[in-house]
Amino acid sequence: MGSSMAINLKKGGFDVYAYDTNSKTLENLSSNHGINPITKFSDTVGQMEFVVSMLPNTQHVQQTFEENIFPYASPKALLLDSSTISPIAAKNLNETASKKGLTFVDAPVSGGVTAAAGATLTFMVGAPNQEIFERSKIVLSHMGKNIVNCGKPSAGQIAKICNNMALAIQMISVAEANTLGKKLGIDQKVLFEIMRTSSSRCWSVDTYNPVPGIIEGLPASRDYEGGFMCDLMLKDLKLAEESAKEAGAHTPLGKQAKDIYQSLSDQNLGKKDFGVVYREFLKKN
Repeated sequence: MGSSMAINLKKGGFDVYAYDTNSKTLENLSSNHGINPITKFSDTVGQMEFVVSMLPNTQHVQQTFEENIFPYASPKALLLDSSTISPIAAKNLNETASKKGLTFVDAPVSGGVTAAAGATLTFMVGAPNQEIFERSKIVLSHMGKNIVNCGKPSAGQIAKICNNMALAIQMISVAEANTLGKKLGIDQKVLFEIMRTSSSRCWSVDTYNPVPGIIEGLPASRDYEGGFMCDLMLKDLKLAEESAKEAGAHTPLGKQAKDIYQSLSDQNLGKKDFGVVYREFLKKN
């Protein structure tokens, strides 16, 4: 997703500098999209007006900002993190940045790889005030269609883990219903047409359907490759579970969804798109 976001920033007229641990990714961004590759943060970060990160987990974000961005960033820069991480970590990073005279904002995304490529992501922005939110839109508007001010630092992450917990439950329910439909003998495309115009309609039905051949171009139609990985969904569900414990919130379906994706990960399916749960349900029937 990060590559697509960088490409869209370039299309928007920004002079983009990119870092990635994968040298092939940097080579592609440089050769095919005119993006400047960097190998050392210390040489470049201090010159940036905006810094946007998209990283796998909380630990990566903390290490990257504490070791490579906070020490070199300009006080005038706006530091945006679009990863999905612990709300507590996001709050701590905001406080650390403030003590250093810097501005850190959590701005996680929703929409997946398709929305990242099409610049139609939803950004959930934990802005401390309206002025910083408006400034964040200068850059985020070139990568997303819906940019929402969640009202305070870390609130973007709170919104994201709530959204993804609901999404995981939703995907599992759609996969389960389609498994039942197939076993009972209804044509899958007929069931799709009914579900997408009936009370079960949701994103996992009409936009990101897990049944192969229903919607072209989705991971389901390419053996669940190149989508939102089960391991990433599992990470988000663990964050939701941890946050629920801290808040004293009862989330039984969130826990069950976490257990299902943990099982998929344990079966070496962690790199597959999270819609693969449909295929695995079929195998068990």
